[in-house]
Amino acid sequence: MLLTIDIGNTSVGGMLFRDRVAVHSFRFATPGPGTSQPWSVLSQAWPGAAIGAAIVSSVVPELNDGLTRFLRDRGVNPRFLDHCTPLEIDLAVDDPAEVGADRIADAVGALEFASPPLLVIDSGTALTVDVVDADLRYLGGVIAPGAELSIRCLAAHAARLEPVDFKIPASPLASNTADCIRAGVYYTHLGGLKLLVKEYRRMVGEKAAVVATGGAAGLFRRDFSQITHFVPDLIHHGLRRIHENWENPAAGST
Repeated sequence: MLLTIDIGNTSVGGMLFRDRVAVHSFRFATPGPGTSQPWSVLSQAWPGAAIGAAIVSSVVPELNDGLTRFLRDRGVNPRFLDHCTPLEIDLAVDDPAEVGADRIADAVGALEFASPPLLVIDSGTALTVDVVDADLRYLGGVIAPGAELSIRCLAAHAARLEPVDFKIPASPLASNTADCIRAGVYYTHLGGLKLLVKEYRRMVGEKAAVVATGGAAGLFRRDFSQITHFVPDLIHHGLRRIHENWENPAAGST
C-alpha cells in the first residue's frame, strides 16, 4: 500500500491507498518544536497495514528528517515532493523552487476531477488560488491569510479585538464586534475569490473548472457557486497520482 502524508502548518494528514482506492485516513496536530517523539502517533495510524511506499508533501522542513528516520526504521523510504519531482504539469513560474509542495500536489490532484484549464482553491492556514492552463502549465496564483489566521492577526494587533470562532455570519451587516469580525473575514474572502475566478477565467478560459479543498473552503460553498468540485482530500489524491507518475513516467496518469 501507498502512504501519503501532508505536513501542514496546523495539522498532519495521511491517507493509505490500496492501488488507487483510499482505504484509511488520519489527521493530527502538527508537532511543535522540541516535541518528544512527534511521530509516535503514526504507529497507531495504520495498524497491521503493509506499507510499500510513502510520498510526502511538507511545508514544515524542520520536521522532514524526523519523519524520514521514523519511516526508515519501519522499512519505508519516503519520497518528498518538490519542484524537481517528475510532474505532469510544467511549473511555468519565475522560480519553480518557490512553489510549495502542497500547491503542486493540489494542482496535480485537481486533474483527477477536472480537465484543464482549472483553478485550484485551498483554504487552510493560508488561502491559495492556483492556475493550470489548457497546456498543463502551472502559472502561479495568489497566497493570502486564511480565515482563522486573519482573525488571529486582528486579535494580535488590535488592542480591543478578541479572537472569535470562525463561522458563516448570518448577515454581511453585523451588529456586534464578534459578528463584525466574522462578516469582515468571510465576505472579503468570498468577494476576493469571486474576483480572482473571474480574472483567471478571462486569462485561461471561461470554462475553467474550479476545484476547492481545505476546511474553510467548505464554508464558502454556500455562497460561491463557481466551485465546480469540492474535494476535502485533494492533496492526497495529488500525491498518489504524482507517485504513480514517478514510478512509471512513460505511462502517465489517467
